[in-house]
Amino acid sequence: MLVLGESGLITTDPADEHPLWRPTRIVELPTGSVSLQGSPTTRGPALAFQLDCVAEWIEECRGAATVTATERLARNGRTIAGIGLGAKGRHSRSVVIGRSTFATGFGGNGKTYTLQLRLNRAGKRLLARFRRIRVTLSITAAASELRVPPKIIPVTTVGVTFRANATKHRRT
Repeated sequence: MLVLGESGLITTDPADEHPLWRPTRIVELPTGSVSLQGSPTTRGPALAFQLDCVAEWIEECRGAATVTATERLARNGRTIAGIGLGAKGRHSRSVVIGRSTFATGFGGNGKTYTLQLRLNRAGKRLLARFRRIRVTLSITAAASELRVPPKIIPVTTVGVTFRANATKHRRT
């Protein structure tokens, strides 16, 4: 575990057969960055998106993606009347309908990763009932594997629309 203000050993070539290690004072912990590339795409209950990872050789890009929907409730407070992005007030509630974590591995500098996320049971039920739901995708990243505890940084929040697959009708 690295702590700011303490001493540690570093090398510029860890893959060398005999790397040269030198002592140094830890002034700042390295941070990687994660960014969303392009637009997320949906197909039925699945969501795919691409993340770009920029990190040092000693880090990995880690984080989480969460999909939330806002349920508009009827006046009785129990029946779901609709799904919206930003409905606020007494007759609405936010529900997590999908969640996934990611870790890209060490040395992910400049690489693009495609990640997939599937709706949970509540999300699938909402999609089956309303056939089209507008949700919010939130991506967060851990600043560094070396921080204890890791600092969570919000990366982006985008609106996404899920559409139910068209039902196939049989001819009789």
